[in-house]
Amino acid sequence: EAARAALRAADGRGEPTALTAAVGRALGIPASALPPAEGALWRPESRAAYRASLLPAVMDRPPVRLADLAPLVPRAAAEKDAVALTTLREAAAHLAATVAALGPRPGEALAVTGGLVAPDGPLLAPFTARLSHLDLTITPVTDGCAGAVALARLLATGRRPAEAP
Repeated sequence: EAARAALRAADGRGEPTALTAAVGRALGIPASALPPAEGALWRPESRAAYRASLLPAVMDRPPVRLADLAPLVPRAAAEKDAVALTTLREAAAHLAATVAALGPRPGEALAVTGGLVAPDGPLLAPFTARLSHLDLTITPVTDGCAGAVALARLLATGRRPAEAP
């Protein structure tokens, strides 16, 4: 989404956003093509050079490598960037919809991990709020390895997690 926001801003289809410069720097776009400081005019030839450099840089990376841009969004949101704030809200909505689609039972435990939903992660509060109607017990953890090992042990003994004592 950070790359999409940068591309939309650069071609005039999207709102100006701090993500344009941040994504450009992260992907090695020449400094001469990056957008100028807020409020300054982005010269048409520089904007064209940015677009000409950014699109191939994005297309050359597999989607999993584009995930490296994810931390740029909360950083921009912390600076009150409207595009980044919207992106975070939409991400929380997508994650919550995925959990809701699984049909969890009220009171069921849900452990979440990863930089965005771990303790103090920027998506944790909006994600939890969107799931409040499901009455889940949501526990953010910094490392999901212990839970994965416990689940593997249960499955190795032929028991399902719901059968655990």
